[in-house]
Amino acid sequence: MKNLAAYIDHTLLKATATPEDIKTLCKEAEEHSFFAVCVQGQYVDLAEKCLQKSDVKIAPVVGFPLGANSTKTKVYEAKQAILDGAD
Repeated sequence: MKNLAAYIDHTLLKATATPEDIKTLCKEAEEHSFFAVCVQGQYVDLAEKCLQKSDVKIAPVVGFPLGANSTKTKVYEAKQAILDGAD
């Protein structure tokens, strides 16, 4: 069996997260060889910069936290996240 860490998405979705918090999240994910970091869309580009020399994936949320956005809005968010470096 692979290392358990390789199955973990290290997540920080709180509204008060700062860029420094995201940098710490990415550093921890890389140190522990987690599968991915899960962040809000606004931090995808920062996570991509932090993890570009790493195998850690970037998994953004769409329509977070309630999922009440329109489908059109969710599609836009997903496309933008991919452009910003999401996996």
